[in-house]
Amino acid sequence: MRLQKFDLEKNAVNNENPIFLINFSEYYLGDLCERCNILDRIVGCKDDVPYRQGTHVFGGHEIKVTDYSNTDDIPANSIILILDSYPQGRFKMLMEISGISERFNSIYYYADMEMEYDLEYRDRFKDAPLENIILFRSGAGASRFIPGSDFGDNARALFEYMLSNHYDEKYQLVWLVKEPHAYEEKYRSRNVVFFQYDAATSEDINLRDKYYHALCLAKYIFFTNSCVFCRNARKDQIRIQLWHGCGLKSLRKSRIGRDEYKYEYTTVVSRLYAKLHMDDFGLREEQLLVTGYPKDDLLYNPIDGWNERLGVPKADKYIFWLPTWRTTQLKGEVQGSLKNQATGMPILENIEDMVKLNKILSSLKVIMVIKLHPWQNRDTIVQWDLSNIVLIENNDLVKEDIQISDILGHASALISDYSSVAIDFCLLDRPIAFTLDDQESYTKDRGFLWEDIRSWLPGAEIEKYDDMVKFIKEVANGIDKTCDKRRKLNELFHDYDDDQNSRRVLEALGI
Repeated sequence: MRLQKFDLEKNAVNNENPIFLINFSEYYLGDLCERCNILDRIVGCKDDVPYRQGTHVFGGHEIKVTDYSNTDDIPANSIILILDSYPQGRFKMLMEISGISERFNSIYYYADMEMEYDLEYRDRFKDAPLENIILFRSGAGASRFIPGSDFGDNARALFEYMLSNHYDEKYQLVWLVKEPHAYEEKYRSRNVVFFQYDAATSEDINLRDKYYHALCLAKYIFFTNSCVFCRNARKDQIRIQLWHGCGLKSLRKSRIGRDEYKYEYTTVVSRLYAKLHMDDFGLREEQLLVTGYPKDDLLYNPIDGWNERLGVPKADKYIFWLPTWRTTQLKGEVQGSLKNQATGMPILENIEDMVKLNKILSSLKVIMVIKLHPWQNRDTIVQWDLSNIVLIENNDLVKEDIQISDILGHASALISDYSSVAIDFCLLDRPIAFTLDDQESYTKDRGFLWEDIRSWLPGAEIEKYDDMVKFIKEVANGIDKTCDKRRKLNELFHDYDDDQNSRRVLEALGI
């Protein structure tokens, strides 16, 4: 059985074979149908993501999506067509499924315009030597773009460290972002270039040539999260998945296949997380770099003047509340539950609870700063105007060019739930509390790295309103009841507790 590229011209004319899809992707299917009229020939689809299974209506055509437990429903004369960003990985999976490798000699994959261009330029540059170029990209895929996410997180922190230590005197540092003009002026005097990541399919040949010149000839490629843009990298290019956090949530239910062929290395904060990521991401031991995360360096050096810039009142103490996302505007993406529909927040059941909490905070001279997860559907969160409970919007941070890691060091304590920020915050050795009112549903929907999750929480547990009030009063009075547990767990969570993670990443790679 071999993997072949799907020939659009050949299949657009005089081909009556039924088509059976691997992966139900509305993006790839829509793109394919625009270029080749094959919709009526689709007879079924296999997909191992539960929420994609069932009957879908696409373009007026019903497509039944089932799992891989039975492959007898694939007609013998079918063209099996993979709709996936990593067709090689899917092909390997299909080779191991009984009933497919025995019945079919060829499996086909669909190449969208970006993959077409990428393969074309890869062939053009295959004999050219790599250049002193280091490429950066942050955030999820373009379809999940959140303002600011394309120039942030660990990739941004590492980039800024490299600039402060004059790495741009040897390397050209290239960023792939949504809107280059938003960043170009700030770095005009440095050896830094910004390209629009949509240049990958631009009709402007000059712009597209420059984009692929950097992508195909960069010695190092750093990214946080999405790495599909460099899926066809040469063997002598080094791709580093910086990721965005070592947390508590399991990735098994949200990830398909293995990542070992998607990049050469990934960074983690400890040997404990190296073992966990090997399992959850499907990596080899030598791919794990235990260096710590570049953005955690910023915790030790928070920026000044943040209050005025973000409209946060001055106070004796600040408690930051960073809940992870429960619902997004993305189809099928719901984690846990929002029991408190009146507020959209965990624990706080109604606006009256918020008003009471605000009075308590005011009496204690404490400000609660709430920063929602960037993916959180903002429409689910109630609007409020309270003196001591302040909501920082993502757009506020983007406008001021501030990362959450730039200001988290000002927090006297943190309230979170299952977000990786709690593991980051452990480094500061300050009180942490976890809201757990939807732990049961979250366990079912997403799951955790450990079954006995409560024994792995480095802080207090908040299940109801009174628990939150108790924690806030303790913080205000300098009481830290869970410090012993936090410190013991922190020894497992972090192999390093300094601001030298960026340096370690570069040293580990020999840059």
